[in-house]
Amino acid sequence: MRFTLFAQATLFVSFAISTQAKRTFEECVKVHNGKSTWMNNSIPCFCMQDGTENCSNGFNTFTKCVIDNGNKVSWEKGNEICKCDFNGKVACQNKDYIKCLENNGGLSEWENEHLKCQCTSDGKEICSEFKQTEILCIDQPIDNSDLENKCVCNDEFCQCNNESIPFCKSLKNKYESCIKTHNGDVWEQNDKLCTCMKNGKEICFGSTNPITICAKNNNNRLAWEENGNTYICDKDGKVVRIELYSPFEMCVERNNGKRWEEENLDCYCAPNGNEMCSYKNKPLAKCIQRNGGNTEWESEGKICRCNPEGTENCEDQI
Repeated sequence: MRFTLFAQATLFVSFAISTQAKRTFEECVKVHNGKSTWMNNSIPCFCMQDGTENCSNGFNTFTKCVIDNGNKVSWEKGNEICKCDFNGKVACQNKDYIKCLENNGGLSEWENEHLKCQCTSDGKEICSEFKQTEILCIDQPIDNSDLENKCVCNDEFCQCNNESIPFCKSLKNKYESCIKTHNGDVWEQNDKLCTCMKNGKEICFGSTNPITICAKNNNNRLAWEENGNTYICDKDGKVVRIELYSPFEMCVERNNGKRWEEENLDCYCAPNGNEMCSYKNKPLAKCIQRNGGNTEWESEGKICRCNPEGTENCEDQI
């Protein structure tokens, strides 16, 4: 018997799956019958601004916050729109700022010909010219030649950081390995309901757990869509109506916070849900920038690399 898990682990479990697609945001919406959000096997999905599809099994740690605020996920307060975040706290944003985001495809920063533009906190649009280093970074060739190794440059995983240096993010993921091992994100094992946590670990719920009982009472589902609404089983086994999460919220929950560290990178969630990173080691970053965004390259028959202190080291090829 299979279950579709939307949420739960300790309090609940969450993760996000991003699928690549070489198409625009508008093409993604068209493929899904004019909708930018939809349900896929009880999992909420979004069209991202770069045309990719992002599907997330999120958790409702904010259920208490929703209940405390009249069963509303979002509401108006003066000139602000407030909502419950993943930590159960109330977060509010200026209405004009949100309107600015809506007018620009949900982006707080975007490009307009030779200008880079952004929404200010009070909802104004301001634009300025790109720095020369930023233009060089944007024009950096993209390499899609090695999809299986730990670093891939493409529209989703290669981008310019704050120092205007292209970088790649690792595609290897412990959570994805767990899913591959069990041929799915949820499985039944010794009369228990099990799932992969986002850190790659496995967690199981007993047959008498309220979460499992709720799932069995709802056609073996922990999340489903009905009459345009999304429902989940909470940790007490109750059915709760929720709203789909935004790409930014999914990014925050996927990475357990707005900011995190990854290998030699400092990373954060951008307002549009993209994961942005920059090198911690500034001398190393400058060396990489000098050499076209590469940490390793060939020169006069030798293999060259950037050292941590920012110097270059070249050795004969073996």
